[in-house]
Amino acid sequence: MYQHLAWCNFLKNNIAKSLEYLDKAEQYSKGNTDTLYIQGRCMLELGKTQEAHYYFHDAAHKSPNEAIFWASLAYFYYQEGKYKETFNNIIKATALKPELYEVWYNLGILYERCKQPEEALIAYERVLQIEKSQKEAQDRIMIIKSPMYEQRMSESSQLLTMKHPVYCLPNSLTILRKYQQIHESEASAFKQKMN
Repeated sequence: MYQHLAWCNFLKNNIAKSLEYLDKAEQYSKGNTDTLYIQGRCMLELGKTQEAHYYFHDAAHKSPNEAIFWASLAYFYYQEGKYKETFNNIIKATALKPELYEVWYNLGILYERCKQPEEALIAYERVLQIEKSQKEAQDRIMIIKSPMYEQRMSESSQLLTMKHPVYCLPNSLTILRKYQQIHESEASAFKQKMN
């Protein structure tokens, strides 16, 4: 439950509240990989990259069959400019869960950053096989195929940013609905008291 509340607060950009719930989650289940992942995301938002690396690394090694944890490590390494480590972790993630289009998109971004547009095209085309309407991959393909690609890349290679894969805790939707209902009933009770 606390993990779900932490994740909901993270998505609302309420990092401090998210961290409070994560502390409570740690008390009940120390070292849980979902808790570690959310802690890593919070640390990234706070600019605490070494802490983020610790949490992502711990989550990936405790649950080596979870692609999202490897994808998070790849995201971290990309931000740090460590492209070999980025590549190794993306490959692990694609092998574990080839239907995660965000990981293929990130592979395309990495290839572009490393000046390998042909490989990037293959990765972006894979994104579109998984998610046909993925506009960012469509845009990247158009840019790579444009005659001005080399010039554009020398001017805007800093704009190549990776995406976090969509993350969903088990039973998140059910718990989120219950949490919202509780808050709605509290809000109703408060309004009645005020009238």
